[in-house]
Amino acid sequence: MGEEGADADTPRAIAVHPAGDEFVCATAKGCRLFKLVYDDFCINLVSRDSSALQSVGPQRCLAFSTDGTKFAIGGEDGHLRIFHWPSLTVLLDEPKAHKSFRDIDISLDSAFLVSTSTDGSARIWKIDEGAPLVNLTRSSDERIECCRFSRDGKKPFLFCTLVKGNDIVTVVLNISNWKRIGYKRLLRKPISTLSVSLDGKYLAL
Repeated sequence: MGEEGADADTPRAIAVHPAGDEFVCATAKGCRLFKLVYDDFCINLVSRDSSALQSVGPQRCLAFSTDGTKFAIGGEDGHLRIFHWPSLTVLLDEPKAHKSFRDIDISLDSAFLVSTSTDGSARIWKIDEGAPLVNLTRSSDERIECCRFSRDGKKPFLFCTLVKGNDIVTVVLNISNWKRIGYKRLLRKPISTLSVSLDGKYLAL
């Protein structure tokens, strides 16, 4: 991707398109798009032009929707952008979405985006309307950090990791009203990332 020691090209985050044939990599300057080209027994990386992504600055979070038609990025500066993929038509552009991004995810039906901030707040966005929908409820001593929507299509839940003092829990919210319906202590250590398997059966911390 760049010469060794070139900080501007050092990958900071990565998102792979659900089709598996291209991915976006965040660097200090912006985002770069790569195509995977299969040639017999070799796989080559081909850099593709993506001027809409190259000058967006450093990004903390990248996410494709499950169907591959939406792509979202959350910047260190708190700027949220959601694009239609692959046209990169802008669906939402909010410069002051957060103080700075912690995590993002897109719902299975591509209707909603959840975002969390380094200040512990979290917000739901309505993608098609290009606007915020609701701020997730929390007390002043709680920090919402990682977030993922369920993936099985039968149980439309939102999972969030929540920190309160030294207590760390995984909270489940109903996406019909964004209210908490339960929580569980799965780990007693700080959580850096959260992931849900494609079949929706497994949650990884």
